[in-house]
Amino acid sequence: MEAWETSLPGGLLLTVQRAPVAVVALAGEIDLANCLELEVVVTRVAADPGVEGVVVDLTGVGFLAACGVRCLTGLRMRLAAGGHPLQLVVAPDAGSLRRVLALIDGFDIVGSLAEAGAVR
Repeated sequence: MEAWETSLPGGLLLTVQRAPVAVVALAGEIDLANCLELEVVVTRVAADPGVEGVVVDLTGVGFLAACGVRCLTGLRMRLAAGGHPLQLVVAPDAGSLRRVLALIDGFDIVGSLAEAGAVR
């Protein structure tokens, strides 16, 4: 399983582990400074040969701007069109983040990587 890490604008740290289900763990804030680049990176990860689905781990995200919600929605639709399911990991105690994402139909939200079946 290949793993790598990079920092996106605005200080968002992105860690990727590739396997049949790629795990993209985020730490920091998702905002206008990085949401477009985040979408590009996750789309590229999903396009890698052998990747069957993507789990985006938001447990390290402290702030999700409206453009970040739009980014995740776009990713969900783009990945689904390519046959790649998208799951979001949101900690059960991340009340506001969980509430915002729950308002949008179609997100598969789980509370942990274990629940997503993607334990690292």
